[in-house]
Amino acid sequence: MNAETIAKHFKGKLTFIGGADIQNSLVNGLPNDICQEVYRLRKIFGECYIVSPGHGVILSDVLPENIGVMAKAAFGPL
Repeated sequence: MNAETIAKHFKGKLTFIGGADIQNSLVNGLPNDICQEVYRLRKIFGECYIVSPGHGVILSDVLPENIGVMAKAAFGPL
């Protein structure tokens, strides 16, 4: 299921963790791509979302800088 469908059925009933695209955005994306992915998920799930890579795993090919960008986007304004 995609994020929108999951949120439609379960938003407000569950807290969601993960889902950030670790195979594309976090590995190959520019900082703006990573921010947009995090903002997209935050908007979909609202306050019931914990920003994290998909499956809660940071792969070895993810640059540390990209993790920092993801963390900043997690706390930034929408």
